[in-house]
Amino acid sequence: MDRPKRRATRPEALLEKLRAAIEDGRLPPGARLPEEKLARALDASRARVREVLSLLANERLVELQTNRGAFVAKPTVEEARHICEARLMAERTTARLAAERATPDAVRKMREMVAEEQIAWDSDDVRNAVAKSRGFHRAIAEAAANPVLADILASLLSRSALTQAVYAARGAAGCLCHDHSALIDAIEAGDPDTAEAAMKTHMDNIISRLDLEPLAQEVDIEDALRDTL
Repeated sequence: MDRPKRRATRPEALLEKLRAAIEDGRLPPGARLPEEKLARALDASRARVREVLSLLANERLVELQTNRGAFVAKPTVEEARHICEARLMAERTTARLAAERATPDAVRKMREMVAEEQIAWDSDDVRNAVAKSRGFHRAIAEAAANPVLADILASLLSRSALTQAVYAARGAAGCLCHDHSALIDAIEAGDPDTAEAAMKTHMDNIISRLDLEPLAQEVDIEDALRDTL
């Protein structure tokens, strides 16, 4: 009996599907990514899966470990800090440019996205709410009309999703809708200074909810066990 042929799925489609699963937390940081299981789940060849994993490794969303395979990346504290610093700079610039360049259609789209995000939060649909929040930040980058900056921010948003999955307090992985509304107001008013300030406040709120204190590397065995005997 002939084995069913796998569909020749384009690598871009597989890349988008796997990236979304990582961003949404369906494939959490540290999760193992066996080629055979991925090939079955994606109805793709192992060679195509290997190609996509390599692309995701280039995006720092996947780690390829010799003799162990592929894993969803798990940022260290230092990496998380670097991602936050870079995202803060990129987001402030996109907010300023969006206030200078956003069209009425772009502003309307942002308001619709924030309304959908609020509905998701009100319904306790955390995964969808966080995805809507990421989409909102991408919409600001699009309104800034700088494709290079938009690409940089898209990468940072993906890596930030991993950072939040590891270091955010439970229930604190998303954004604040009233922060988003303040951003839209400044962008619609064409006020770059206020838009940038609002974005800085927003990013400070996000970063403040991350626990980026390094864990102690050395443990005193006697102190650890002194009161247990």
